[in-house]
Amino acid sequence: MATTTITPQAPWTPERIAEQTRRFYEIYTRDAAAIRARHAAQTAPEAAALRHKYQQPVFGEIPTWTLFEMMARVIDTADDRLYCTSQEIHILQVIEAMATDGMAREEFVLAALVHDLGKVCMLKGESAENATYMNSLLATADPGAGLEQCTLQWSCDDLTWSRLKNYLPPHVAWLVRYHGISPRESAPYMDARDRDYAERFLAPFQMYDLFSKSPFGRPRTRLEDYRPIIEKYLPPRIVF
Repeated sequence: MATTTITPQAPWTPERIAEQTRRFYEIYTRDAAAIRARHAAQTAPEAAALRHKYQQPVFGEIPTWTLFEMMARVIDTADDRLYCTSQEIHILQVIEAMATDGMAREEFVLAALVHDLGKVCMLKGESAENATYMNSLLATADPGAGLEQCTLQWSCDDLTWSRLKNYLPPHVAWLVRYHGISPRESAPYMDARDRDYAERFLAPFQMYDLFSKSPFGRPRTRLEDYRPIIEKYLPPRIVF
């Protein structure tokens, strides 16, 4: 059988590689910005439809550890600080940044492990514009009435909280639910508990969650190293 010789269109020179890298960077950042804009435009009816949709399980009953293993395959395409870095790496970056500052208390490590777990819904076809990014208030209650009386945009935060709230300590469940809010926007509507949790947990957690991100930060630890914490708080199998 005759063989066909394939000749590259152009040599892979350093200049060509640099140009391709620049082009990929521009495409990724442009697309990420568009995803974030679409999420920011999510309306109250859209958020309500997503909450209704995810009253039903995504995977059914599943081994809990399998969900965490899935995070190695989840790429948040709205995040142009991580680029193609997996959410598993993001988790480990957050924990290691906390450890560097002496902040890796069990409650913060637990929050880091679970906070974005809902993004596994993207492996079942949910769009990044629905599953990721910061969540704005869509409907507010009276000032000081509490965030539970407000309606926020839907994202993985809501999905994670709805599945894990019965297993987590109350302040960690609160942190998972609201870790993607704007404290400044939300502050007028917080009640005393919200303000306490926002000061003691949300403020430090958001700092590590947002600013530890890097496509170059290679973790020294493995997700497996934190499995005892996961197994301490979550059951072996879970409906997710």
